[in-house]
Amino acid sequence: MSTGSPKTSVSKPVSSPARPMGQLAQECCDVREDFQTLVADVGTSVHTYCRKRPQMAGLMIFALGFYVGWKVKPW
Repeated sequence: MSTGSPKTSVSKPVSSPARPMGQLAQECCDVREDFQTLVADVGTSVHTYCRKRPQMAGLMIFALGFYVGWKVKPW
């Protein structure tokens, strides 16, 4: 039996290939535009739903307000 220490290998961190700053800025801009489009689509869907079913939308808002008011009550 050997009492020596086990061999451990130390690996270098893998770095991503260098990207030009312009490409990185373009990717960031694309992600921001995708998020803005998503938010606009969700807003349009909510607006359309509220127009079609105002009673249900009002009930949901009332229930949400009741729940939030219950959770943040001062006593």
